[in-house]
Amino acid sequence: MAGYIGSKAVLLSTTAAEVSGDALITGNLKVDTIQKTNGSAPTAKDLSLNISGNVLNHYYMDYETAIAQYTSATYADTGLTLDVTPTASNSKFIIQWQIFIYVTGSANNWSAVAARVQRDSTNIYTDSYTLGRGALYNPANDINHAMWNSGDVMQDSPNTTSEITYKVQYNSYGSTSVYLNYGDQKSYMSIFEIAG
Repeated sequence: MAGYIGSKAVLLSTTAAEVSGDALITGNLKVDTIQKTNGSAPTAKDLSLNISGNVLNHYYMDYETAIAQYTSATYADTGLTLDVTPTASNSKFIIQWQIFIYVTGSANNWSAVAARVQRDSTNIYTDSYTLGRGALYNPANDINHAMWNSGDVMQDSPNTTSEITYKVQYNSYGSTSVYLNYGDQKSYMSIFEIAG
């Protein structure tokens, strides 16, 4: 049967209606399904909806395997690694992590760790201070140990729609013995994709 949407004449059926060109619709329009001409579901971008700032995806992992001691200034993996696939090239990613740390002290020395975050093999964040994740100083003849939770929040704009991998790495300052997830404590990593 024939009908009108605004000033446009359209062919209506009990199963589908197709409108080409511009049409002004007043009142309520109720449909069961909206499809693109190829039959696929439209995205918010296809429908010209402004979704800037909305959460598009959330990725999460936790990790409780104890990591044997670090004693090197060379950065090493912590077990916190997530693969993500951006929905759009202008997406931003909010990356948050937390790791349980146990450090052992030595006389007349700092006990400390530093962190960095990688996107694939690119360093996108590195602590600018070698004691950046917290530190403990032991004076002569006084050896202490310390435990704390270490974490941070950062933003990244990878400018791609290909799969990427984020990972958190830590190192040890001054050959300090550092243990991660000591006593079956959990670490976690959480990543939000935000529409650009």
